[in-house]
Parts: sequence; structure tokens; C-alpha cells
Amino acid sequence: MPLMLTNAYKQLEDTQKALAAAFDKNLPHARHMAGSMVRGMVFRGIIHHDRLDPIDAEAAFGVAPGEVIKSIEVRGNGGDFVLADHEASAREHRPLYLEFYSTERTGVEGIFITESAVYIIQTTVDGGIHAGVMPTVLLVLDRLQASGIAVDNPALDLVYCLLGVKESRIRELMAEARTRIEVLQNGDHQAELAALPEETRARLSRLQVEGVIWNVVFNTLALAS
Repeated sequence: MPLMLTNAYKQLEDTQKALAAAFDKNLPHARHMAGSMVRGMVFRGIIHHDRLDPIDAEAAFGVAPGEVIKSIEVRGNGGDFVLADHEASAREHRPLYLEFYSTERTGVEGIFITESAVYIIQTTVDGGIHAGVMPTVLLVLDRLQASGIAVDNPALDLVYCLLGVKESRIRELMAEARTRIEVLQNGDHQAELAALPEETRARLSRLQVEGVIWNVVFNTLALAS
């Protein structure tokens, strides 16, 4: 890896660690906010099309450079959010980015909806994937369906998307996420899944896992191999 790229990654990681340490000391309940930094920077770059430093999202999300992307702020945690206050024209636009403003670490920080996929976004600063992530993802999909976004359309891919700057770390978390999905698919349903409606649990069989790497030097996004 070129020295310039290695130094850029290290600088970003050091910044994230410093933020996490500050949150741990002063606002431990909000530590997850440090993990939102990458996600926020990436989607601001995609949505606002910074002429001096644009982020190319075509390879990762199929979004053409310069394509208009609508953004909606979402209040609530996991499956408790609502979109009722937003005009139908905003909710129906594609691509559409839903950004969560949550006080809890739920494993869902944003939702990116294109013509072909629904991406449930999680950045990768914190440790491993906690047990409540997949049930939360299913609740998020349930809320989207109830809000008029047809996630049950078989033409739409349902994707749990891990976003970060280190491919090795993303690949580790992708493997962990896939294992959690397999356990829920093939083993006894956990209590939180058993309580969900059948149509909600059925979405688990369609859920995919992808990793997206942000190259902080060239400002491009790519799928993890």
C-alpha cells in the first residue's frame, strides 16, 4: 500500500479513536457517535457533490456521478422511526438517503435506497457486531414497508452494508454478520425474532451482507472483495 494512502488511513483511524476515547470519558452513552463520523462524511460527499472533492459512489451503490439524491433526517431508534412528517415526493424519490439521529447504539446509522436495493448502513469503528443487530435490521425493514417503501418487492435487494476504511476489518465484520444471519436462519429463533410477524422474519432469507471501502485519498467507494 502506498505510504500516502497508509498515512491517510492511520490519520483517520487515530481521529476516530480519539473521538471514541473522548466520548468514553465524557459521554459514554453516546460513544457510538464516533462511529458515525465516516458514514456522515461519506454521504455528505455523495449527496452534495463537492466540486473540489466529490465521492464516487457508482461502484459501491450504482449511483451515477452528479445524480440527484434526496436526504431525510430520521428521528427514532431502530424500528421506532417514522417518516410520516415528510412529503410523499421526498419519500418516493430514488436514490433516497435516510439518516438516523439516535441516542442508542442500534447497529443502524442510515438507510440508502436506490432503484434496485435497500442498504442498511453501519460503520465499523466500534467492536464486533452485537446480538441485537439483525433483529433491529428486520424491524427497520418492517418500518420501511409500513411507511410505503416496498421492501417486499422481490426486485429489491435487501443489504446490511458495513462501511469503513480498512478492508481487512470490513471483511472480518462481514463474516461475523453472515454467521449471525445463518444462525438465525438455521437454528432456533431467538426470542426477539419469535415475537416478530412471519412476513418480517421472512425478510431474513433475502438479507445480504456487503462491505464498502472508502478510499480516503482518491475519494472513491468500492465493494470489499
